[in-house]
Amino acid sequence: MRKTLVLLSALLLVTGITGCSANSSSAKLAKIISNTQKQMGTLGVLVTDTLPDGTTINEVHKPDSTFFVNEAVFNTDGTLKQISRKNPGDVLSVNSAFAIATATTGQTFDFATTTFKILNIDYTNDKNEYKVNLKVKDQTGSMGTLNTTLTFETADDLVQSVNIDSNLYNRDNPEEVCLYYPTGCSLSSTLDYDTTNIDNQMNTAFEDYQNTQLHDPLTVANFKDIMTQINQTYSQYPSWTVTNSDESSGVVFDADSNKGVRWDSYGDPATVFDSSANQELTNGPDMGFTSSIFFDTTDGGSTFFFSKVVATSSGTTNSYDVIGTDGSVMGNFTFTNGLLTGFTDSLAVKTQYQVSPKADLVLLKKKSS
Repeated sequence: MRKTLVLLSALLLVTGITGCSANSSSAKLAKIISNTQKQMGTLGVLVTDTLPDGTTINEVHKPDSTFFVNEAVFNTDGTLKQISRKNPGDVLSVNSAFAIATATTGQTFDFATTTFKILNIDYTNDKNEYKVNLKVKDQTGSMGTLNTTLTFETADDLVQSVNIDSNLYNRDNPEEVCLYYPTGCSLSSTLDYDTTNIDNQMNTAFEDYQNTQLHDPLTVANFKDIMTQINQTYSQYPSWTVTNSDESSGVVFDADSNKGVRWDSYGDPATVFDSSANQELTNGPDMGFTSSIFFDTTDGGSTFFFSKVVATSSGTTNSYDVIGTDGSVMGNFTFTNGLLTGFTDSLAVKTQYQVSPKADLVLLKKKSS
């Protein structure tokens, strides 16, 4: 009986030190992370990341950017590394930490391309600091079983910084893992929610991109027009149907029923989605074509594979040809009244797509079944 009383006293003492129970700490941290994700998904964030080698980079995310691009990464020296259009709330540098902190025993998570299984997880909390203590097992490499900790500093119901124990990073991984995807290897991240800083950094990224990649003033203007109109299309189309001529490839989303489906001509199973994923690139009104032709390269960077963008106009319709370095047309965009009505993807095989701001319900049902 005396041993039991001693044990209870010890537990009460620990609870008093940490401020609340593990379950309470877990729930509070989950709520703060949810608030943070909403903040990032509406107003954006500027993140300073520290990588395993000690270098720092900046990642800016502005979901409501005037132009289609809303994510950029700057190198340690301040030069632009990557610029792209990601999901509205997608901030790579803190995704892993948030996923880990809201996971449960038995689940797996990825960090720097290593997959870990959670053997045990508990939480402690002291005022605005939350610690997530884990025992994990490497599922893809030779790191074995290890104990690690994530530390979250919070204020105003938002995450202010995240620190991940360095032992979670597998130093036997190829250097390319962090070279090409540095934000996915962040061991420390500091979050800045100041909208002025976010706006300035996003504007800097877009200007740097034009200065380094677009040297012809007319191409700069045409590129801006495409980005603006694609952004308007994503913002103003509540539903859409995108198909090629024989309907072997396309995407349909119906806002009223909150259902969507995407399929391709490669024989892969159709993918069903709802509004939580309708802004993902391949599900959108352009099926990800804008990003694939302008931003997607083998290193995840932002190098153009074309020489210029040429525009033609007829009434309320604007057409833009993306010209390759060999003089061939790599792709085309057609906008009517500032909204996307069609595009031609010539990166591999020339394929024309028609875009409608209405959901083809028959096609949606057919492809979803």
